[in-house]
Amino acid sequence: QKYIKSDGQQDQNLSSLRGGGEDGLLGSSQASHFGDDITEDDIWEASYEVNARFLYSSILRLRGLWTKTAQYMSSRADFVPVSYVRELSKLQDEAPETEWVDVQKMLAKAGILHKFDSVEEKPIASASIGQVHLEKLKGSDEDVVIKVQHPPAMTLLSDDFV
Repeated sequence: QKYIKSDGQQDQNLSSLRGGGEDGLLGSSQASHFGDDITEDDIWEASYEVNARFLYSSILRLRGLWTKTAQYMSSRADFVPVSYVRELSKLQDEAPETEWVDVQKMLAKAGILHKFDSVEEKPIASASIGQVHLEKLKGSDEDVVIKVQHPPAMTLLSDDFV
């Protein structure tokens, strides 16, 4: 098998591309194959990365006690692989948030929405049970935060224990 070099020559053998000759791309006479330098630890780490992402997406779907368990696991780098810690730590304060319309309804139902001049619609953090919003008290320059419980949180947690 032959290939065409950039200078137009066609007389070079493909085996030289693999490093088999002095003209090879690898620049040595030893043959080297893709993946020869991958260790067993590298394979485990790659597996952890894939499985950690799968676990994270599964927990987002399941929610409830699973999220609390994953939050705990993400804090235990002493026995949980780093890939899992990195992926699951997103659940500490980057969990999916409740829509602003629903939060607004809850604040109105609780009778406290009228106590604020302004309410940040985007939460500053969201975790397994609730999310935190920055507010400005009416008639004051004082900033406060309020924690709003996700609507299905109590149901999800109690269902996991039944």
